[in-house]
Formats: sequence, C-alpha cells, structure tokens
Amino acid sequence: MESRNLLFPTIALTALLLATAPAKAVEGGSEGATVWVECTRTSSLINISILHERRIGKVKITVCDANGKVFYIEEGKALRNELVRRIDKQGMTKGEMTLTVEARDFRIEQRFQVQ
Repeated sequence: MESRNLLFPTIALTALLLATAPAKAVEGGSEGATVWVECTRTSSLINISILHERRIGKVKITVCDANGKVFYIEEGKALRNELVRRIDKQGMTKGEMTLTVEARDFRIEQRFQVQ
C-alpha cells in the first residue's frame, strides 16, 4: 500500500524533470576528447566542459553565431585533462551558436541553442 502512494509522485516528478531538461550538446572527438555544452533558458550562464584522456595543454575556446560573429574567445593553457568554463550569455543573440575548442591534439566544433 505504501509503494502505491509513492508511485504517482515519482512519475509526476520524472515527467517534470524530463519536460524542463536543459539543452545539452555533447561531442566526442576521435582524439579522445569530449566537449559538453549546457545552455538552459533559466540560467544566464553557458556551461562548457572539456575532457581529454591526456593533459589538454594550450587551448583556444571560441563561441560565435551562425553568421560568424564572435561573442567569446579565450586562449590559455590547461594543465589538467579537464577544463570547465562558465560564460555569461548576456549580449548574445538568440539562436544557434557554435563552440569551437582547439588544442594541440584535437579540434572540436559543437553547435548549441541560446534561448
């Protein structure tokens, strides 16, 4: 009887979470690198996560729109195999954007939506 009472709230919560899921884009490179982008309507930040099987080293991160207008660019050095960035999407045009991550071992382009 107790498990029946929990069934409906569990199903309702699952449906709610699926309906409000953030827009995520993940792309794995053939070079052992993975780029993950999360851009939700409810947040003013874009979360970017880069994971590589080895130390990343020199890296260049670029975000531009479909017309090629650059909204964010960063060049630096990652001393680990993981790099996480949070970018403010204020001032970006709504629509499809392209994230480009270039390092010595890989180059990955990932498209995502700004809403």
